[in-house]
Amino acid sequence: MKRFVVLATLVPLLHGCPGFGDKIRGEGEATWNGEVRAIIETNCIRCHGDPLREGAKFPLLTFQQSVERGDRIIDRAVLEQPSPMPPAGGMSDADKDALQAWENSGFPLGADGEGEGEGEGEGEGEGEGEGEGEGEGEGEGEDPTWDNAIGQITADQCAFVGCHGGDEPKGELNLETYAGFQAGGVSGDLSGGGDIAEALIIKRLRASDGFAVMPQGSMGRPEAEIQTFERWITAGSPEN
Repeated sequence: MKRFVVLATLVPLLHGCPGFGDKIRGEGEATWNGEVRAIIETNCIRCHGDPLREGAKFPLLTFQQSVERGDRIIDRAVLEQPSPMPPAGGMSDADKDALQAWENSGFPLGADGEGEGEGEGEGEGEGEGEGEGEGEGEGEGEDPTWDNAIGQITADQCAFVGCHGGDEPKGELNLETYAGFQAGGVSGDLSGGGDIAEALIIKRLRASDGFAVMPQGSMGRPEAEIQTFERWITAGSPEN
């Protein structure tokens, strides 16, 4: 909160100075349940999960853990000091704005379930049914394919060295390409022949039938994203 007080003091003095933009990052409000949890899961849990990876020194799996490290998150993700987080290019401006707004608002939790089904009623056709309005990577009215949705999710969450990418992917399952998904790994086929009740990838995403959640060490993927996978599997796992 000290940073917020200093910022509020400096902004009137700096406004209009050369190099000081008109837009103040972090305008508006943001909450853990509304925006921040999804940002942390997408950008940070790969390293700050369970187990910790790539030299990470603390987990960011829960609201409390993230609040305790709130200043550190802002330093690394928003200010990129001493280096950006995540290391491979940092976060988008939209994510930085949301994190700064979260700090400016005092790191609020927000209502349980806030943010689920975001976009419903605002862009009809983005998804069918509750929660599918997020439409991550699908585009309006498009049925999910590897090229327009699934491949991007696996690239962000699974297909990297040390997990399901690189020369020695875990379980001999390489999710960098559609061909890798089709080939499966040591546990065999992932799609269950188009039956989501039998599809191994769905069992892993939902942590059902005794399987551990995927991505490993995470809190699981958003419901809308899992439903996107289910629609894709039911449609026969098309490439494009």
